[in-house]
Amino acid sequence: MQLDLALFLRLSRTLEGTPAEAQVALDDHAAVLSALDRFLLSVSERTEMLRPREATPTASAIQVELEESHEIPPIPEEAIPPQPEMEELPPQIWTRQHDLLYEDVLWLFRIGDNEGALVSLGRLLAVAADTQELQRFLEINESKLVSLYERMLGSFQLPLQVSDDGVGDRYFIRPQDASTLLRLGKECDSLGQLIERAPISRMQTLALVHRLHSEGLLSVQTGDAKQNVN
Repeated sequence: MQLDLALFLRLSRTLEGTPAEAQVALDDHAAVLSALDRFLLSVSERTEMLRPREATPTASAIQVELEESHEIPPIPEEAIPPQPEMEELPPQIWTRQHDLLYEDVLWLFRIGDNEGALVSLGRLLAVAADTQELQRFLEINESKLVSLYERMLGSFQLPLQVSDDGVGDRYFIRPQDASTLLRLGKECDSLGQLIERAPISRMQTLALVHRLHSEGLLSVQTGDAKQNVN
C-alpha cells in the first residue's frame, strides 16, 4: 500500500470547507493516514541502512551546520490555507506536515545524524519542493548540502553504475522521478552529468540519488570497486 503524502495534502485542503463535525472526522482520518505514511516511509527507507556495509565515513565525521530559514513560522494545527478562486493550480502551500518534517531535518543535523537528516530532507523535497519556505531554506544552505551529498555519495565526476532492477515495489513518494533518474543514469557518464540532465532540480536529484544509492540501485564507481558510503 502506497500513500502519496503530497496528494493527500491537496485532497485534505479541498475538504476543509466541510462542517465542524465532518472536519473532526477528517482530522482523525488524516492523523491515521499521516502516521501510516510515516511508518511506510520509515520501514522502506531504513531497511537498507541496517544491512552490513563496507567501511564508510561516519555521520559524526562530517559536521554540517545549517542556517534556519526564519521565513518558516510555526503553523498552528488549526490553520486553514485559503482556497484558490481560480481553477489554475495554486502555489504550493506550506502545511503543518511540512513544518514537522522541516523540524526533523534540523534536529537530526543538530545531533550529528547526517544520514537520517538527508533521508528526512528527501521526504521534504518530495512533498514541498515548490513552496517558497523550502526554496528560501535551500538558497541559504544549498552549497553546504551539495558538498555533504558529494562526500556521502562520492565525487560527481566519477562514473555511475545503475541497477537493471528498477524501483520494484520500493516505496517512493514520487516513483516516476526515481524511475527517470535510473533511466538517465544508464545514459550518463557521471553523477555530475546526471544532475545536469535531470528534469528536476539539483537538490531533488541529489536527494533521490541518495535514496537510490541507499537501496543499492545506483552507485558511484571508484576504479573497479563500488563505493558504498552508507
